[in-house]
Amino acid sequence: MVMVWEIMTNDWFLVIIAAVLYWTMDKPAGGRLLIVLALSIYFHGLIKQMFFPVPPDGNGGFTFPAKQVQTAVAFWGYLLFEVRDRRFTWLSFSMILIVAGTTFLYTSHTVENILMGGLIGAFIVYVVYRSMDWIAAMPEPFLFSFSLVFPSSLLLLFPDGALYAGLLLGSGAGYSVERLKCRTELTNELYKKAITAVIGGAGLLLIIAAGTLLPPVSVLVFLHAAAAGIWITLFLPFLSLRLGLNQQSGKFQKLG
Repeated sequence: MVMVWEIMTNDWFLVIIAAVLYWTMDKPAGGRLLIVLALSIYFHGLIKQMFFPVPPDGNGGFTFPAKQVQTAVAFWGYLLFEVRDRRFTWLSFSMILIVAGTTFLYTSHTVENILMGGLIGAFIVYVVYRSMDWIAAMPEPFLFSFSLVFPSSLLLLFPDGALYAGLLLGSGAGYSVERLKCRTELTNELYKKAITAVIGGAGLLLIIAAGTLLPPVSVLVFLHAAAAGIWITLFLPFLSLRLGLNQQSGKFQKLG
């Protein structure tokens, strides 16, 4: 059970799920989910930096709020807005409850830690969801500039959050360019979806593995995460067009 919990709450595992959603099912939903995930984990680190409360066991570690619960609520909670299906609603609530229960049983987190993590995750989902119409109305050049400036500002504010600020930059900038230049239209053919997911997943795992070779310097971590975000939102969609796995929206197709 603990091993399953560790996988379910692993940051990169959730990034891969969001990436597969982006590549094979729903680009806007996958792109927004990446943003929610990156913001949630970034702000958890920022809260840690600002408050750093001493946990009940007195070992000097950080337990408030519960990161695993905050991430689960942000991730699965946002999908509730995107997938309007009763069965998926129950699945999402079940995943959140499993993560919360396992976190309470197998870690030093208190009920207060878990509740606060859930509230912060829900607040991030609400803010991102309410901002979508405003962001969608931005002119493309302004949106691209915003996707560069905002994450860079987050890096300056909290350098230890470089990984998630970089992921936010790569995902946002890549998605902005993809909408303007590639305009990938996802295929309905399952085997092409599977090939796209395998190629994308393999490339993403290589990028993640390459990060273990880098020294823990904030700028390098930031650039590495940005590369992962750009691979997810721009490079893989472009590659899928070149390989004929997807088509370009608006491109003239000959009949016969």
